[in-house]
Amino acid sequence: MISAVDKININVRDQDAARRFWVETMGFSLVTDEPIGEEPGGARWIEVRPPHSAVTLVLYSLTFDASRLGSLSPVLFTCDDRQKTHQELTARGVEFPDPPGRRSWGWRATFTDNEGNLYAEVAARWVGNSAAGLVFYGFDGVGVLATSR
Repeated sequence: MISAVDKININVRDQDAARRFWVETMGFSLVTDEPIGEEPGGARWIEVRPPHSAVTLVLYSLTFDASRLGSLSPVLFTCDDRQKTHQELTARGVEFPDPPGRRSWGWRATFTDNEGNLYAEVAARWVGNSAAGLVFYGFDGVGVLATSR
């Protein structure tokens, strides 16, 4: 049986710039940076990981999809302190089209990476004894991502 999500591929045009953004700007750890194939200067398999996370981001795209730029990525992030994280990342040059704001279901902010990909940082709001879930705005409207505590 499948036991977990381990890696998520990110839409990347420039691997070196993406590595700098995710490691130096966002503070992720570099897990691996290995050449793919024997061609000098060719594509590399680069993985980065947020602190305290088991999931890695793979900074490799077989083909870069410019049509996805500006659309909300299916990758959602969370943090312990929304305001502090927003302040720290803004000071590092990360752009937030939507700063942290309260929604009916919880909190949400969006930020862009060095390529122009759009990501959301979300936090669910609990209602009574059940979870409201992590709600995201995607290509098909609004949906529930998770309903576990």
